[in-house]
Amino acid sequence: MQLNEGGMVLGVLPDAVCKRGIIQLRPGDVFAAYTDGITEAMDVHGEQYCVERPVDVVLSERISPASRIVEIVLSEVERFSTGAPDGDDRVMLILKVT
Repeated sequence: MQLNEGGMVLGVLPDAVCKRGIIQLRPGDVFAAYTDGITEAMDVHGEQYCVERPVDVVLSERISPASRIVEIVLSEVERFSTGAPDGDDRVMLILKVT
């Protein structure tokens, strides 16, 4: 499930409007949040890492510790973008519901 509500990053624009979204998390769920520096990381051909890749990692590693999921995503983004100019920040948060 993807939370699609939202808006611009908080604090960037004083009059920015964000929509509040609500989802119910249950035991076993994994919540992933990340900056656009992950999904917009580019390879040497200009292809973006995109949203599907971190989602696939989270789904395949959902039983791993949260820190391990973050390590895997960040290392895959690094490997993907090797040789391309560095871009944006890369921050990821994983919360596991117990």
